[in-house]
Amino acid sequence: MTVRRVVYFSRSMTGPSEKDIATILDVSRRNNRRDGVTGLLLHLQGVFAQVLEGTPERIDAALQRIKDDPRHTHLTILTDETVAHPVFTDWSMAYIDTNVSELLSIAGLKGVEDAMEAFANCSPDATPAVLDQTLNGLSLQLHSTSSTQH
Repeated sequence: MTVRRVVYFSRSMTGPSEKDIATILDVSRRNNRRDGVTGLLLHLQGVFAQVLEGTPERIDAALQRIKDDPRHTHLTILTDETVAHPVFTDWSMAYIDTNVSELLSIAGLKGVEDAMEAFANCSPDATPAVLDQTLNGLSLQLHSTSSTQH
């Protein structure tokens, strides 16, 4: 099976409340279970980052729903690639609410300057190694916490 992985960022149109995020997660989990899509939603101070994994057709459909959602703007795709296997196989939509320091720590970076340098030194045609490291770190973190819903 071909697995397509898309990672994107978008900015919330409003500061989402816990209830807003719960609604987003409920709908996303229902849609993703139905469609066989897995992934992670990360909220970081008004910015959403999402990883979607599944068949190319299912990811296209999910992206179209996301692009049509008026709750966010400035959707920017960071990577769109074919991978050997999904990282978030156990989650129809895992969720992490984090801060910059914690995210950099998961990525193995000391600070914002390290992150900027890591991404600047990567080929625009390839997934940055730091992104893979971050995704794997997030997956491990999710496995170690029992409070995250699937």
